[in-house]
Amino acid sequence: MKTSADILEKIKKYYKITYIKLAKKINVHSHTMYRIRQGLEDITPELAEKIVEWQPDINKEWLLSGEGTMLNYGDFLEEEEEENENLQVSTDKIAKTLFYYRHIIDEQQNIIKMQQKQINNLTSVVLSIKISDA
Repeated sequence: MKTSADILEKIKKYYKITYIKLAKKINVHSHTMYRIRQGLEDITPELAEKIVEWQPDINKEWLLSGEGTMLNYGDFLEEEEEENENLQVSTDKIAKTLFYYRHIIDEQQNIIKMQQKQINNLTSVVLSIKISDA
């Protein structure tokens, strides 16, 4: 069973909204949000009603008990949301890996440039020796 704090956090993440903005949207004092987040209060039926008035797709029973699905649409959207979160984590890992390898490639390219300069210098020295011997 989810706590009221967990429920508010999920709403905040799903709707990409801050607790202060959420409090304004549902016309409650931000201190109420704070007390719920701290586990000092639970979501009341009145507060649940205000949240549902703001977003009718939220399941009121879920708000009050933490049981079932967040949205009235059922499990499908929640599974999709979880998949999206997993994809985001995977995308972040891929981006970090690409950045790491890009850094290695850049370093290797710089080493190759330095080696090419050394080869050119040595070639010049060898050619000048051959010319002076001839």
